[in-house]
Amino acid sequence: MALGAIGTALAGWVSLLAATMLGWLSVPALDVSRPVQLAAQLWLLGHGAHVDIAGQAISIAPLGFSLLWFLAGSALAEAATHHSLAAVPGEERRGIETARLAAVYAVTYLVLVLGIGVLLQGAVPWRGLIGAGLLGLFCGVRGVGRACRWRPTLLPWWLKLPAWLRALPQTLTVGALTALAGGALVLVVALRASRERFMELHNALAPDVIGGVLLLIIQLAWWPNLVLWATSWVMGAGFGLGTGAFVTPLANQSGMLPGLPVFAVVPETGAASPWQALWLLVPVAAGVLAGLTMLRTVRADVPVGRPLGTGLVRPDTAAIIGGFAGALAGLSVVALAALSGGDLGTVRLIGLGPLLLGLLILAPTTMGVAGLLAAALAGLRVYRRQRPSVEKMSLKPVPSVTLVGVEMFSTADS
Repeated sequence: MALGAIGTALAGWVSLLAATMLGWLSVPALDVSRPVQLAAQLWLLGHGAHVDIAGQAISIAPLGFSLLWFLAGSALAEAATHHSLAAVPGEERRGIETARLAAVYAVTYLVLVLGIGVLLQGAVPWRGLIGAGLLGLFCGVRGVGRACRWRPTLLPWWLKLPAWLRALPQTLTVGALTALAGGALVLVVALRASRERFMELHNALAPDVIGGVLLLIIQLAWWPNLVLWATSWVMGAGFGLGTGAFVTPLANQSGMLPGLPVFAVVPETGAASPWQALWLLVPVAAGVLAGLTMLRTVRADVPVGRPLGTGLVRPDTAAIIGGFAGALAGLSVVALAALSGGDLGTVRLIGLGPLLLGLLILAPTTMGVAGLLAAALAGLRVYRRQRPSVEKMSLKPVPSVTLVGVEMFSTADS
């Protein structure tokens, strides 16, 4: 299992080394140790560590690389588990084996990141250690769990949880993915609308074939970050682009921009078009879907024999469920957005990324209210349709007690 973690680390570093060596071919006069060191620094950056490249402090993690390493690490952890275990463990041992092997994988991976970080720059910031530990743990749990056929949703203690708790993973996934889809869509639309400016910036850099390939790799590596920034924009909070520069759906203040063509999407300084406010419907849709997802799970969990019948939830209860689901989905968007920001220098390109304070206020509020209203309306519609039949069934006379020769009747739930 430790070899699997080492293989994951090497795969991540070698993939970056291939890119940096490709750039070195354009400038062979540089010492060959420079691209090797740069690849290791980018590898640390992908785990959230702060690095110093060419005298510039950089802390924006390339989440595109991180996602690729997660997929590769999960596959290697699964393969390592197949080699470590002679057979699939029994059902009662699957959770224990998954935890044991995943812990070995995560600790090994964390030690590797710590060792390389200390070797290159003397220390690894706490953010990099947390990122490395979480990446190793997620890779280990996913890969080992698949090899051991361990499914947490089938555990006895999980099945005993309340319906709203069991619905949380699906609810948060639906809400967050809807918001991210809206962010990706607005980014694609903005790129298409600014394609002429994009080509001007690209031609201004005048890259050769190798430079063009590297430019594409760099922009794809930070593409998930840009999607999260755009998601913060559709939530209404917007994102910052350094000291005094920001972009929101209502107003823009441009400043110094990184020299990448993808930043052609940043609009000019001034008030935004009123039509852009329509993008604020994205968090409304995300909150509605999150609220209805949790409500559907809770309704399906109402057992036969309850006074209101199977699947019938009062509108006020449905509203609370929907609002709770939407607010939690909004908080999950905030947590994801917090991973995407950072610095690209030490002077003006500081604090790039989502404006987290505004996002923390707007995302849970907007999505929570949308989920509350949608769930309340859905609950009211079902309640009005099913309540008459439920009351009719509940008033059916059923013999209950015979007292002094007189048979008494009482209403009973069907």
